[in-house]
Amino acid sequence: MELDELIETLEDFRDGQDGERLELKVAQQPGWPLAADVLTVTRIGNTLWIATREDGEYAPKAAWEGGEFDSEPEDDED
Repeated sequence: MELDELIETLEDFRDGQDGERLELKVAQQPGWPLAADVLTVTRIGNTLWIATREDGEYAPKAAWEGGEFDSEPEDDED
């Protein structure tokens, strides 16, 4: 994803929040689908690095689907 696309996506979510504060996290899956708190964004050359800290929770499966959900969907059992 390029910077302008990320900004546009974040602005779309911000415009529809009706004053509600939204928290920003990064969903990652090195071996497990872990959730992480965003600590900072750093630019090094042409790359923006989003630095995170694991928060001890698992990220919901829907985090990789994109879009917007009113609540966390139930994960399908395999």
